[in-house]
Amino acid sequence: MSFIIIIFFRKIIMIFKIAKDGLPFILIPLFTTLFFYMVNIRIISLLTLLITLFMLWFFRDPERNINKNPNLILSPADGKIIEITEPYKDRLFPQKVMRRISIFMSPLDVHINRAPIEGKITFSKYISGKFFPAFKPKASLENEQHWLSIKNDKYEVHLKLIAGILARRVLCKVKVGEEVQQGQKIAIIKFGSRVDIFVPTNAKILVNLNDKVKAGLSILASFK
Repeated sequence: MSFIIIIFFRKIIMIFKIAKDGLPFILIPLFTTLFFYMVNIRIISLLTLLITLFMLWFFRDPERNINKNPNLILSPADGKIIEITEPYKDRLFPQKVMRRISIFMSPLDVHINRAPIEGKITFSKYISGKFFPAFKPKASLENEQHWLSIKNDKYEVHLKLIAGILARRVLCKVKVGEEVQQGQKIAIIKFGSRVDIFVPTNAKILVNLNDKVKAGLSILASFK
């Protein structure tokens, strides 16, 4: 029976592309499931099986046909728009006036983050902090976060990858000086989180509060 379960999960991983960063989180509960099944403790085996299935779903990494366009700013994350600010200056970039679009990523959303524009990584900074629920406004200011800036010959955008009450780690996969393509995978945040994107004030915002967006597919803003 345990052999059948292993074959079953192997086929699932082959059919549904899984982020490599999630493999330890999948394999540990999977082998725990097999162990408790073999020692005939079926209730615990069922619980760990449910955890394994959740991990498979959480770390899925679906293929995306990126909507590349130099005049568009694409969503860097899957989730729901929870805030759109008026032009203001952020404390990390006090010399720049920008607008912020905040995206809440629930544990059920794909957590792969993608570059909203094509360009060069000009800034990268990790800031330690707290772990308030990511949908709360103070999470943007006080939670653990990783800042990224992407610049091309037309404009620059800034990203704030924010850990939440469950998300305890932001894995950034790019570094300063690296050229990225629009829609390229740049990070993953584990277990419920938030992404703030700061766009120039001359960009036309094309989303509204509570809109659902997908990384690399949904258009957040455009330029003339």
